[in-house]
Amino acid sequence: MQTLLEEIGADNAAAFQELYFRERNRLMQFSLKLFKNQSEAEELTQVVFVELWENRQKIDPTKSISSCLFVMAKHRFLDGLKKKSSQQCYFDYLDREEPIADTTTQHINLVECLDMVNKAVETLPPQAKLVYTMSREKGFTHQEISDQLDISQHTVSNHMKKSLSHIKMHLKSLSPELFVLFVFLFF
Repeated sequence: MQTLLEEIGADNAAAFQELYFRERNRLMQFSLKLFKNQSEAEELTQVVFVELWENRQKIDPTKSISSCLFVMAKHRFLDGLKKKSSQQCYFDYLDREEPIADTTTQHINLVECLDMVNKAVETLPPQAKLVYTMSREKGFTHQEISDQLDISQHTVSNHMKKSLSHIKMHLKSLSPELFVLFVFLFF
């Protein structure tokens, strides 16, 4: 797979096509779990592959491409939720029939949850913070983190367990509602 990624990074369209045919069904199934709607899942899958092609020179051939694709899909999905929520708020404002609806609250809760998660991550010890960021934000596998940081996979796993526990406790103490949203989004 590494050679395939190197070829894609070198603008080889045939290599990209091969990767697309290898990974599209798995990414489609993942997208379908997020949207529960075939057409939106297909659109998300296409958007992720287009974004991958547009950023092909930035591909790290040592990273897991599957993890990278899933992280990209998750981020596009969350971006879409934020956008839909913002659009709905705008339409509600234009209609002015009722006060701004529940979607505003959902959007605010999502933004607050992500903000609180980021604040909780900032309070982690440096090594745990690095492991969490590499795993959740950059999409590295535990093996990849282990190799890059020269620590055991068991240590990586322990850092992740402690980090997630810390974040959960932080959110639970601040807002039980946001804790539920965190669990839904991150697990």
